[in-house]
Amino acid sequence: MSDTPDFIGLVDEDEREFLKAFLSTVHEEDDATRNDTRLDWLLEKLSKRREQITRNNAIADARKLMVEDWRQGENAKIERAVSWLEFQIRELVPPDGDAFQETYGAKSRALPFGTIGFHKKPDTIQILDEEKTLQWAKTHGLEIKRVETETVSKTTLKAALKTFDDPDGFEVIKGLDEFYVKTDDSKKGH
Repeated sequence: MSDTPDFIGLVDEDEREFLKAFLSTVHEEDDATRNDTRLDWLLEKLSKRREQITRNNAIADARKLMVEDWRQGENAKIERAVSWLEFQIRELVPPDGDAFQETYGAKSRALPFGTIGFHKKPDTIQILDEEKTLQWAKTHGLEIKRVETETVSKTTLKAALKTFDDPDGFEVIKGLDEFYVKTDDSKKGH
């Protein structure tokens, strides 16, 4: 065994001298005592390092909360500004997709920093009366799904309305034009 064990480099600077002196006295003890002494010292150091890790994690967790609170506060201010800007944009644009198309000749308008426009949301089916809807679907030969009770898929009903125009027990809620703003993020910094 060398005079300086290989684990000396793992300890703090202030502990090195103490450890060297301590280990030099241990050389005079028998192997079992030396091993017990070394193991106990290593266990103490291990315990202290684990405590340091726990402390560091607690500090990091507290910092994470501080940073999260900061981020939420800063983003709340920015989100208010975003809402105001979106409102201002919306005020300058015709009220719906048809009026927009009349004004600009298209459903969207590309500008240097982004695109504005309308896109049509899909129609949806609202079941008003499950039994009538089921009977209507059976009458028109639609696929019926059995779960716990008989039911028909809204997608199937929607597709069937391209052929049949007499819905019973359900109605079609027409998709409306939805305004959108898409910014061109490649022009950041301008």
